[in-house]
Amino acid sequence: MKELILVRHAKSEWPQGFSDIERPLSERGQRDCLSAAEFFKNLPNINEFEVHVSAAVRTQETWELIERNLGIAVDKFVTDHIYEASVGDLLNYLEGLGKDHLIFVGHNPGLALLGSYLTGQRIMKFPTLSIWHIETEGKWQADSAKTLYRNAPRADNSNVDND
Repeated sequence: MKELILVRHAKSEWPQGFSDIERPLSERGQRDCLSAAEFFKNLPNINEFEVHVSAAVRTQETWELIERNLGIAVDKFVTDHIYEASVGDLLNYLEGLGKDHLIFVGHNPGLALLGSYLTGQRIMKFPTLSIWHIETEGKWQADSAKTLYRNAPRADNSNVDND
């Protein structure tokens, strides 16, 4: 089985004089990373995963805070391939990695659209620090995956359309 966990970065700020890629996490975003770490602590095979984090400051801070609360280090790669990426870009990157257990820490709308493409579930909301854990038996392609877990903080998790 192949697994992919999509993590949208925690709540960020937009300080004056900072570009989008330089935006840091807000205080709320920093606090919220503690709850996200609980999901990863309960993942029995977390040490099998490779983490790919967008080059944006807010995504890197998100994973650093989650990892700090995990108590173990996971192989991590910072990449430009996730920042401002389309579904096609993300899918090409995913397929090119050739790994069976991946975590992408990135942005919307790309992550939500990728999850929707792979599972066939249309997600209405994927707010900051949402987590979507999916798996497939074969290749990553349209409607090939199923959802193992999805959590969208501060959103109605029933807001999924399975058309």
